[in-house]
Amino acid sequence: MKKDMKKTKANKKGRKSSHGLHRLWEVDLFRGIAIILVVLFHFFYDLNWLGILQNEMYQGWWLVLQRIAASSFLGLVGLSLILAWQKHKEGFSRHCIKRGGSVLLWGMVISLVTFIALGEGFVRFGVLHLIGLSILIAPVIVRMPSVIHLLLGITLLFGGSVVKAFSTTTPFLLWLGIPYPGFWSVDYFPVIPWLGVILLGMAAGTWLFPKGKRRISVPEQVPILLQWLPWLGQKTLWIYLIHQPIMVGVLYLLR
Repeated sequence: MKKDMKKTKANKKGRKSSHGLHRLWEVDLFRGIAIILVVLFHFFYDLNWLGILQNEMYQGWWLVLQRIAASSFLGLVGLSLILAWQKHKEGFSRHCIKRGGSVLLWGMVISLVTFIALGEGFVRFGVLHLIGLSILIAPVIVRMPSVIHLLLGITLLFGGSVVKAFSTTTPFLLWLGIPYPGFWSVDYFPVIPWLGVILLGMAAGTWLFPKGKRRISVPEQVPILLQWLPWLGQKTLWIYLIHQPIMVGVLYLLR
């Protein structure tokens, strides 16, 4: 009996070592912090939208909060893609098609719902569209050297201000970052510049976790007082999908 138990433990250990990776709680923790920042920004955005508390949401500190929340969220997408590739290289493409298609589908659901609810300002290419597209093309871009991720990421970030100078009358270039006159949307994350943030996250992932192993030593287990943050980090998609309807509904009733 004891020998069998030892064999089972040895097999489990072998399976873990064959992957070369365990789930990294610190990544989930920072993902949990990022989704909290997103929810916090949306909470004040909703207060402003419903006329409860007027704020200049895309100026000053509110703009800083929005940029930090979005950049953290997207940077961790890139980092997680690198970790997933290091862990499952053989089935990575299949994983990306399944996961990326699912996220993109949810993005389209949000487009439909916001079109019905908001009309002209509906989400044409929001954060979930960008993440879904990024996951679908990940099998190609993760194989690039990390220095290419870094340089291409910086180029796309600076390219954001360049593409805005182009004029167009078609909505079919919105995904790229070229809006038409009068365009507005409640959620807009075009490839240029925001894919650059994901690429920078990839570069950071390669440096921080070479071959899936921590470069910087951290405790093996998350501190007890912070255990709820990694849990949130593992539920970010569902939190993102449901938090706005809940907050808008509650605030509307309270108003």
